[in-house]
Amino acid sequence: MVAHATLFYKELFGRSTPSGLHMEPGCWDQTEMVSDQDNMELGKLFSESENKEAIFSMEKNTAPGPDHFPFLTQKYSRETPL
Repeated sequence: MVAHATLFYKELFGRSTPSGLHMEPGCWDQTEMVSDQDNMELGKLFSESENKEAIFSMEKNTAPGPDHFPFLTQKYSRETPL
């Protein structure tokens, strides 16, 4: 099941082989680029309290993703309760 899901998302979100497309090094001005400090912040994992706040602030019967499972299932189907 995991292998099937992994293959599905790999095919959905991108190629496994390089496309051969490259961007020119001077494509963006320095002011348009993310700084190293901002990049570190963007790469941080969400804390448990941030996850809990996001999940519990969602409408109970909405399905934001392609799986069409409402957030209610996320609230009550975790190994570790939020």
